Amino acid sequence: MRNKPQAVLLNEQKIKSGVPDFLGEIVVLDQIESTNDYFKDPKKRHEKPSVCIAEMQTKGRGRFDRLWHSPHFENVYFSLCYRFKKTVQALSGLSLIIGLAVCKTIETIIQLPDILFIKWPNDILIDEKKIAGILVEIAATSSAFSDVIMGIGINVNMAEITENKISQSWSSLYKITGNQIDRNLLCAKLIFNLMHYLENFSKNGFEYFAEEWQKRDYLFEKPVAMSLNQNHIEGVGAGIDAQGCLVLKMPDGKKHTFSAAEATLIKK
Repeated sequence: MRNKPQAVLLNEQKIKSGVPDFLGEIVVLDQIESTNDYFKDPKKRHEKPSVCIAEMQTKGRGRFDRLWHSPHFENVYFSLCYRFKKTVQALSGLSLIIGLAVCKTIETIIQLPDILFIKWPNDILIDEKKIAGILVEIAATSSAFSDVIMGIGINVNMAEITENKISQSWSSLYKITGNQIDRNLLCAKLIFNLMHYLENFSKNGFEYFAEEWQKRDYLFEKPVAMSLNQNHIEGVGAGIDAQGCLVLKMPDGKKHTFSAAEATLIKK
């Protein structure tokens, strides 16, 4: 692996030039507690999609309020606020669609197709190691619309020196390729792909992506343990249903669906 060159800073104009058809606001910050929190302020949410990206998060978080390690100048900490003309109930499976867009973006940037998998519902993996994560939060909702904040963290140019600060196995685009990745180009591609996937999701629903998801399903036909409210259930991954819920096949042959539990691969 080569020595890393000096980091190239995120730049609003460079990102915007990469997505000229994106008409929403793109804000790049040096530091923030969490990019998702930027859109908790109603004044910063608009009818058109808006993006907040930061060089560093001081309180980056993932699902279940887990810490997301967010060092300066190395990774992508990104949130998109998107207004759906749908109720929250109609958005089942959204985090899975975002995961597909993230996979598409990363594989385009590093020019290595079909190497990423998604561990339901929000972890992007390569070689059994986490490279990106997703946190979806509802900012506002009514009978006519839903404002959804989609937080995405991608390990881009993070190197070995941070290994002991992360509790799980991880990787980064730099570790995969040996090359420094242009984060401005990555952010522009991510915005482009997200808009494409979200527009299709709005028009066609989750089932439109079923085949694409199946190819990325990390838990399919693997032994899985589910944890929910101190209950522990084991089964075998059997895909997802039409709402994006995880389906497990139980030892007795019956199938159970899960919408919000913690899924863990059982390693034999």
